[in-house]
Amino acid sequence: MNEELLRDLEEGPDRLAAEIDELTESELVRRPPDGGWNLKELTGHLRDIEQFVGIERISMILEQDNPAVPVFNVEEHARNSSAEHQPIGETLSEWRNLREQTVALLRGLDADTLRRTGQHPELGELTPVKIAELLVRHDAEHQAQALELKGMSRAPSS
Repeated sequence: MNEELLRDLEEGPDRLAAEIDELTESELVRRPPDGGWNLKELTGHLRDIEQFVGIERISMILEQDNPAVPVFNVEEHARNSSAEHQPIGETLSEWRNLREQTVALLRGLDADTLRRTGQHPELGELTPVKIAELLVRHDAEHQAQALELKGMSRAPSS
C-alpha cells in the first residue's frame, strides 16, 4: 500500500481538528446561507462516511468475491446523526478512531488483496486502494467546505 496515501488518510481528522479547534459552539452550529450543513454536522458526516464507506466497503470487498457494494444514503445518515447534539471533540475522536481502523486494515494488505474488487452501481469497480483514494478526496472537499464555514462563522454579522 502506498505510504503517502496512508499518511494522507491518517492526517485527515487532524487537519480538520486544527481548523475548528478554537471555534465556539455558536460558530460550530452556524449554518451557511444556503441552509447546508454546519461544522458539527459536517464532522458527523465525515465520521459516518468513514464507517459506512471506508471500513464497511473495504471489509465487504475483502470478505466476499466481487460483492455488490451499496450506495451510501447521505441524507438518511445526516437525519439520523448524533453529531449536532454531541461535543465536536467527541465526534472528531470517533472519526479518528474509525480512520485508524481503516488505515490499519489497509496497511496489512498484500498486493493481490489490494486488487480485490467490488461493484458499485454509481462508481463502478472499487478496490481497497480506490476507496482509500476516494476517502482522501472526500476529506479534501470537506476540508475546503469547513474552511469556508469557518470564515462565515467568524465574519461579523450584518
